[in-house]
Amino acid sequence: MDLNSVLLEFRVEAAGAPNPAMLDAYCRKYPQYARELAGYAVQWLIGDALAATAPANEDAYSAGSSPLVSRAISRFHDRLQTSAEQGGSRIGGNAMRNPFEGLAVARKRHIRDELGLDQGLFAKFQNRLIEAATVRRQLVERFAGLVDTTPEVFIAYLQGMPGMHAAPEFKAHQKPSVSAGKESFEEAVRKSTLDEKKKQALLKG
Repeated sequence: MDLNSVLLEFRVEAAGAPNPAMLDAYCRKYPQYARELAGYAVQWLIGDALAATAPANEDAYSAGSSPLVSRAISRFHDRLQTSAEQGGSRIGGNAMRNPFEGLAVARKRHIRDELGLDQGLFAKFQNRLIEAATVRRQLVERFAGLVDTTPEVFIAYLQGMPGMHAAPEFKAHQKPSVSAGKESFEEAVRKSTLDEKKKQALLKG
C-alpha cells in the first residue's frame, strides 16, 4: 500500500482520535511509514486540541492554550514518538531529526510570535513546505535557536520531503495528502495573513 492509503486506513480505524497502541500496531505493520504515521497522529491530535480550545479572535488565540492541553499533547507526543522509533522508520539509513518534535503547543505559539509569523507560515515551516534555500539566513539562525538546534540541522530538516497536512476538519471519506511541491519563502510570506508592514519586515530583515 502507498502512504496515502495507509494513512487513510489509519484515520478510519482510529475513528475519533489516534492512540499509541493503534499507532504502534500500524508502525509494526508498515515500518516503512512509521515516522509519517507518527507525525500524522501528532498533527491530528494538535489540530483537534486547537480547534477545541481556540477562541474566536486571533489575539486571544495567540495568548496560548490551556497548560493542561499543552502538557497532555506533550506527553502523548512522547508516546507516539517512541512507537515510531520502535517501528524503525529511517530516511537514507538515518533517522531524520525533526526539531519541532516534543514542542508543546504554547511553545510553538511563542516561537511563532517571536519570529513575527502567522499560524500558516509556522505550519509551512513545520511541514517543510518552504524551499530552504529561499529563507533568509538570519531567520534560519533565529528559528534554529528557538527550536534548540543548529542552523545546519534546521536547513537539513526543511530540505526533506513535504509533510502531511492533518486538518481537524478532515473527514474519513477524504484522502489525506502530501504536498507535491514547495514554495519560496517570499511566496509563503505574501500569501500569509500578516499585514503589509510585517510581511516587509520578514522579507527585508
